[in-house]
Amino acid sequence: MTVPERHAAETHFVTALGELERGSLAELRRSLSYKTGQSYFLERLIYEHLPEWYRGGWGNQAAFLVAGLYALVERPHSEPKTDESDAETVPETSKPAAPRNLGSALGRLYRAQENRPSTEKRFLALLDADEEQLADHLRHAVTLLNAGDIRLDWAQLLADVLSWSRPENRDRTREQWARAFYRPDHKANDVKNTEPVSTQEETE
Repeated sequence: MTVPERHAAETHFVTALGELERGSLAELRRSLSYKTGQSYFLERLIYEHLPEWYRGGWGNQAAFLVAGLYALVERPHSEPKTDESDAETVPETSKPAAPRNLGSALGRLYRAQENRPSTEKRFLALLDADEEQLADHLRHAVTLLNAGDIRLDWAQLLADVLSWSRPENRDRTREQWARAFYRPDHKANDVKNTEPVSTQEETE
């Protein structure tokens, strides 16, 4: 499977999350407190939309984690606030696009806060997190971004979280996040990760 095909599958998975009913999203929010995923409907979405390496082990945990984080801050069924005068003067294209990865998103927040030290400290702690610590640090990061009204590319986050179980892939993701956080004007930082993430299935 090529990288574009994988990203398309991850995007379809996120789209399916947005189509879930409120009760299912609430269940996903509660699942953040679980050690492993315990949702039959989410398992179905994983099997329907994601490659086979998401169907067990760390891949399954990554899908459950990102789904729970999505449900924590996204409200796809909320009624949009409409104002006819605003609709006429603010075109849809004026809304800011989601940053290309989590480092870019947190960097945008950091600069909006005039380089607040606590935000940088949280980002550095996230970079240093292992698999056991990752969920807690990501929950803090996603909550901060939501409070700052900064969108996330959830499909890219899913791919990046998947990389965390293999040291060489995790290190590459950390480097990409750090570069995007500290060097926002560098052209390469606004490009999605095009490096293939090695999985156990691909290497056997």
